[in-house]
Amino acid sequence: CIWKQWKTIRNRYRNLIKLGLSKYYARMWSKTSIGYSRAARSPILCRPLTNAYFRKEGYVGFYERYYLKTKSQIKLF
Repeated sequence: CIWKQWKTIRNRYRNLIKLGLSKYYARMWSKTSIGYSRAARSPILCRPLTNAYFRKEGYVGFYERYYLKTKSQIKLF
């Protein structure tokens, strides 16, 4: 979703640099013409956009949501 929100090459380049990617890789990946789902699974995007980044932004992962939901439903004696 984030890759799609960035839309233009300029925004992708800037945001990848803000996330700590080198200028070489930011330039290379911001100009890519591959689809969104394929770009999301690329190693270049998986490095800066980690689970820790998304937690910091306020997103809850599937595992945490499932774990918290099942934990609250378990009744102890």
